[in-house]
Amino acid sequence: MILLHLLFLLLIPYPLGFLPPSPVHFFQHLQLRLLPQRDHAAGMLPRKPRSKAQRKPSLMDGFSVPKIEDCITSALSPAGQPLDVINLSLQGRLPFPSSIQRKDHDLPSNQVFYLHQETSFYNLNQNIGLNFEYPLLPLDTLVDSLLQNISGKIQEKEMIRLPSVGTNPPTFLSSSSLLPIQLLSFSNLGRANSLSKAPRLRAIALRTGTTIKDLVTLHRKEFAVRPAITHRNFLIVNFIITEFHNERPAVKISLADFGLGLEVIARHHRCLSIRTYATFREDFDALLPHGFLHLFVDEDSLEDHLCEDEGCLLVEEENHLEGSSEEEEPVLTANPLPPTSVSSGISPQLPQIVNTPRERNQPALWASTWNPPTQRRSTFYAANLTTTFYRESQQAFFRSNPDEISPPLLRLVGLSCESLSQAYLEKVRSSFIAGNFAHLLSPDRHFVIRDGSGNSVTSGRGVEAEVIHGALTIFSREHSRWFTPAVENFSTLTTIASTCNEHVSQDRLNDLGILGALVALNLVNECPALPLNPLFLLYLIYEGDFDCLTEAAVSEWSPDLRYLLKQWIDLPPHELPSALFASHFATYHDLQLQTLAQRDPEAHRLLGYRMLHNAVIGKLGASSLEVQAFQKGFRLPVPNGLTFCEIAQCYFQGARWFLSHIYKSLKTFDDIEHRLDVDSHEISNEDKERLDSVMDTAPAPYARQDFLFVLKDFLEGRGIPCPTAFQAIISRINPRISLEEAEDDPSFRIRSFCWAVSGAPFLPPGGRELKVILVSDDNHSYMNGQETSRTEALRLGVHSYKTCFQEVRIPISFLIKLLTFNYNPGPEPDNARDAIHFCSALISSMLVAYLLEYFTIPVKILPYLFACLAKTFALPVSSKTNVDTDWGMAKLYLILGKELNYEDSLGV
Repeated sequence: MILLHLLFLLLIPYPLGFLPPSPVHFFQHLQLRLLPQRDHAAGMLPRKPRSKAQRKPSLMDGFSVPKIEDCITSALSPAGQPLDVINLSLQGRLPFPSSIQRKDHDLPSNQVFYLHQETSFYNLNQNIGLNFEYPLLPLDTLVDSLLQNISGKIQEKEMIRLPSVGTNPPTFLSSSSLLPIQLLSFSNLGRANSLSKAPRLRAIALRTGTTIKDLVTLHRKEFAVRPAITHRNFLIVNFIITEFHNERPAVKISLADFGLGLEVIARHHRCLSIRTYATFREDFDALLPHGFLHLFVDEDSLEDHLCEDEGCLLVEEENHLEGSSEEEEPVLTANPLPPTSVSSGISPQLPQIVNTPRERNQPALWASTWNPPTQRRSTFYAANLTTTFYRESQQAFFRSNPDEISPPLLRLVGLSCESLSQAYLEKVRSSFIAGNFAHLLSPDRHFVIRDGSGNSVTSGRGVEAEVIHGALTIFSREHSRWFTPAVENFSTLTTIASTCNEHVSQDRLNDLGILGALVALNLVNECPALPLNPLFLLYLIYEGDFDCLTEAAVSEWSPDLRYLLKQWIDLPPHELPSALFASHFATYHDLQLQTLAQRDPEAHRLLGYRMLHNAVIGKLGASSLEVQAFQKGFRLPVPNGLTFCEIAQCYFQGARWFLSHIYKSLKTFDDIEHRLDVDSHEISNEDKERLDSVMDTAPAPYARQDFLFVLKDFLEGRGIPCPTAFQAIISRINPRISLEEAEDDPSFRIRSFCWAVSGAPFLPPGGRELKVILVSDDNHSYMNGQETSRTEALRLGVHSYKTCFQEVRIPISFLIKLLTFNYNPGPEPDNARDAIHFCSALISSMLVAYLLEYFTIPVKILPYLFACLAKTFALPVSSKTNVDTDWGMAKLYLILGKELNYEDSLGV
């Protein structure tokens, strides 16, 4: 009935026979007719109260995003004091492969924090003991102490052989740099990179004294990011095992136990870094669960070849080799974690790491004695340098080839030394590629020059030395490509990269290796590898041990640098460096002095090491890929034999003596005598007769001797002449002169004399003679153009140096006066010999005028000027050199006063 009623109501508006045109119009009409009834019902009928909307059930109910504050809580110290603690999860990883390895094995370019493969990566490193948890760790714990504790725990497990810095680690490095592990920080606030789709990690160097609290406050953006905080309220801190001197850690495990292989035999694996990063890549493209099995399998033999390529020895083989080692590496021990009471409801124990600084990083530069490494042989080499290297190579060849009865033959024949040098250079290139220099170091060598008809022109040791030196000259013809000017007219190796792991082309690395081999071969043949600094070569011979650059070694080849470093050591840390250091820091550090105003004692100490490092080696040092490539060839490897560096270390008195012999360092008068030329042609006949007459009647030991004997007697002398008289003027001696060496070093006078004449404390290369020219008072070559100063200089016996010509002119009249003076016993000097030594020491040997920027010469010239002990005259020297003036454009300005005269001096 209701439906009929509704139908009647709806059809009333339509005349009979006119129905709605469509169902749509019908329902629209229905809504309009029912609208008044609906409004009436809404206003009159009672309403039911509406209930609150209910969320749909979800698995995320009760979840909140963890924050760093959730990882920090409070606990009680042993003394009952409240302190803040944090839950830390230290997750380690093996070293990231070098750029060359990444290129060879198609590895990812960046380290990432694994999100998709988080559990797999954690379990992989858990198999080798690289994951550690520290619940409730005090926030004031030092990061260095925490890393040292972790290093000790890794070492105690004896599964991973961590790289060692040696028994004498370099004090140049900070305490955190000496540890075999390093922290990794997040980049880009921990946000996922668009390419890797995972947060990236990078190594970070923290200053000494950084605490855990600093990580979550000052370095919050690098460590306390969202991906590093777990739902268990632990902060994940990543660390990586580092490499020292390109030494990769060895892990004693089988591939099956590690989880990335099927081999069940235990090895000392050095390939696990490559396997790990080749498998996990950049997280989203990881080759799991089975894609990694065919990564390093040879298609022909179906065997895994990576272990063989990386030298992963079986445990039995490694133990056999270790049995013959002479010394063991020091083992790190973990710091103790004493139990501590905490507030109830938190934990029964509170781990606390003892904050102990590394004592061995405290000494300043040269404050401790350097001990050379243990020699590889029970005997020392002290005979011919060349014979030693070739003999060791021959013995190694016979050990590798027991069936051979003669060493390999090296025979080069050419029309000239240049063609032989080109042929020799190709031999060096092929030997470097093969990694075997036994052929070039064979005792059976022949270098022959023939004419166009095939007739022998010359051969022998001299031709060989010229050919080897010519090969280095040809290869390094573009000096700026290989060498960078450094201190004392020496150079260091030019490096393109600005960071240690920056990519360098393989062609340049190969060429640097060839250059290193050529340098070593020249040293083998007793030829200095100029312009390389012998201090840089000493650093390479000791395999990058920076502490081998002792004060004595620096003083021998770079006395100016030694003086500058001594001034820095004596400078208080809070004091602004003087202008003396401005040139050094601008040249080798790109720093202005104002930058160094805020230094604490540790920064001041490290800067002393950095000053020596940058001036001698460069900014990167042995960690640079280019220096490592150079040293690869520099070692001159021979299978089953000693390297060039190991042999050089075994010389009597060490590798420094080895280089001193090659770079012609002066030890005795015999070292300089063959280069010394005493010329008496510029003295008049009258002065010659006077000198001969004086020498005939001179007191001992000069009676009936010549001037060369007088010079030799002075240069062979030791100690400070006339010490009592010298004490009166010791404060006036230039501070760059090391008086300790003057008293103790028997070669001090010889080196100082050579320094004054030639500009270097060793014999310069080229065979150029050091000329000592005796002149009369009327000789115009003596201080030419300085007539005002010339008269006083003659009266005082001043020596005139022309360093660019390697000449010194000595007025003969002054020597005659010293030999004929009537000395009185008592006050120094009381004889002619002491007077000559004293005057010569002050005027020539100890002053070394040309190399000094400015200095004051004492005028204590005895016996004539004994009354002038307190008088000095200044001698400023220009930084530019002009060969036409004496003393390097020096002009002599006497500050003596008119009251000083010759007659008064004679009265003393």
